[in-house]
Amino acid sequence: MERVLRSMPYAQAKVRDYGDIDRDLIILQSYQTDVIIIENGWLTCTGLYSMTTRKHISAFMREYGNGFTFHDVKRCYERRERLNITTGEIESI
Repeated sequence: MERVLRSMPYAQAKVRDYGDIDRDLIILQSYQTDVIIIENGWLTCTGLYSMTTRKHISAFMREYGNGFTFHDVKRCYERRERLNITTGEIESI
């Protein structure tokens, strides 16, 4: 299912949700790029890109981040880590 960000409904960003019984997958697409991938609770960021994309990431984290923020995503991206938004675990990628 495709959705827009509630706080940025006219932005060039969309959320694709492929949640099903076997796998939970949510993807933030900013413009034409998959920026955030959450698979089974593990969040991976592919890049911070432009200032506008960073705003998309911030809005996405407010809606889907389970209390985590853009700054948590940025820290993990810079350290080449991924974050489990359910348990708070961090692991190297």
